[in-house]
Amino acid sequence: MIEVDVEQEIIHEAELFAAREIRPYAQQIQEQQAIPRTLIRAMAEKGYLAASIPAEYGGMGLGPKAYGLLTEVFGKALPAVRSLLTVHTSLVSETLVRFGTPEQKSSWLPKLVKGEWIAAFGLTEPEVGSDAKSVKTEWREESDCYVLNGKKKWITFGHLADVFIIIASNQGRSTAFWVERQFEGYRPNLLKVSWLRARQV
Repeated sequence: MIEVDVEQEIIHEAELFAAREIRPYAQQIQEQQAIPRTLIRAMAEKGYLAASIPAEYGGMGLGPKAYGLLTEVFGKALPAVRSLLTVHTSLVSETLVRFGTPEQKSSWLPKLVKGEWIAAFGLTEPEVGSDAKSVKTEWREESDCYVLNGKKKWITFGHLADVFIIIASNQGRSTAFWVERQFEGYRPNLLKVSWLRARQV
């Protein structure tokens, strides 16, 4: 955890960044319905994509309050940017920090922290919404991988994400799986998650 005055300086710098790099282009970004990769790279270079991730993994190590203030800064500038930040950082990177193995953390977190990979989270389904205990997407284990089959929707930034955490079920047991875009069976819109070769988180 970093000191309060350092956190305050980070928030101030984020406000300046948002005023310079986001607000002037907010309407254009909304009309194009796409956040430019240049903006995402700039956020990664400033450390914002790893704001709440511990320093030992290359993150800023912001505490909950400061991280909340940071997301507020970006949300006021453009809600879509806040969504990118919270999904990439809170839902995926923090999940790896909390539940990943040492090998998974050392392999995947550096790419997420640096913005080399953009992450998304696949929970919501057409029939059950966001009820994790009732997901219909199924998983089964094979000799060298896990195979997923099902449908997801409302995956924030799923169109540009490189990696995903996908929630799937086997006999009532919901589990999180790590899915990379290049995995066999990947469908670009992720409305049909078919025969994905996944790694369990």
